Amino acid sequence: MNSIADSPQQVQPASLRRKKRPFAFNVLLLGAGVLAALLAGEWMCRKMGFDEVYRQGLYSPVTDPELRYGLTPNHHSTSYGAPVVINELGYRQPPFAANRTPDVFRIVCVGDSFTFGMGVRQEKSWPARLGTRLAPPPGYSRVEVINAGVPGYNLKQYCRAVATQALDLQPDLILMGIVENDLEKSFCVPRKKTSMPIPGKRWLQTHSDLYQAINLKYQAWMAARLKVYNPTLAREVLYGDGQPEKRDETVAQLAACRKLVRDRGSDLKVVQFALSAESPLPEIVRRAEVPTLPLDLNAPHLRLADGHPNAQGHDRFAGQIATWLGTSPIESR
Repeated sequence: MNSIADSPQQVQPASLRRKKRPFAFNVLLLGAGVLAALLAGEWMCRKMGFDEVYRQGLYSPVTDPELRYGLTPNHHSTSYGAPVVINELGYRQPPFAANRTPDVFRIVCVGDSFTFGMGVRQEKSWPARLGTRLAPPPGYSRVEVINAGVPGYNLKQYCRAVATQALDLQPDLILMGIVENDLEKSFCVPRKKTSMPIPGKRWLQTHSDLYQAINLKYQAWMAARLKVYNPTLAREVLYGDGQPEKRDETVAQLAACRKLVRDRGSDLKVVQFALSAESPLPEIVRRAEVPTLPLDLNAPHLRLADGHPNAQGHDRFAGQIATWLGTSPIESR
């Protein structure tokens, strides 16, 4: 009689007798876990008040091929938890009459998200704060400051917006706020392409707070990495180095913009926000012979997480600009 040891059938441990799960089930289980983690991250970003920075519908295409887009009239949304309300004329500004009355000294502020006030309430943006700090020049009863900032615009778009929009508001003075990336190509609706190599990023840009939080960090990391490992390419991307003819065109365009403004009985001045020492923008403005005020934003407590000025930063800018305008000539009509 054969013994148990001689039997061809061996008793397997219970762990080996368990039926293996199909590969497809494991993939499905992994996908469900990833989806749950993404949903939890999205919920956390919204709970923490990150709110969509570039809310869907904030931008609309325009027929002007140089501007490409503008703000959507009567749009309501949020930015970092701060309400964003666009009036019927397409400005982040309380309603105002398009035609200026003779007793009003009107200032129109043109720029990008630094001027628009991304991340702060409208009344906390530097154009709004500037309006509370300026005394009307002789012959005027009050000062009116209009915020015509559009996130994402560059220097060429500023000049175009001055020629086609700002001058129609009959301003006595136009302030143009320029920032470090104003020589880069602009973005069109809804947001410029990012460097994150993933599908559907246009949709995510206007629907996902988690994507925006990750993307801000990713772009900052990529920019810092590029400056270290390929500074030549970094300058080419940011400043257009290697194309001096483009730089000359920008100088000519800015000079022509100021001439147009002065020919219409107004004046143009530039405010430089937080430009680095290597930025060519101060030289461009100097060559265009436009009066300018350089401002910095070095203190961390004056900035939001993505580098935009917070309410304190905007108030600091408004005070410095008001002082500058008080000591420099403001030509009346």
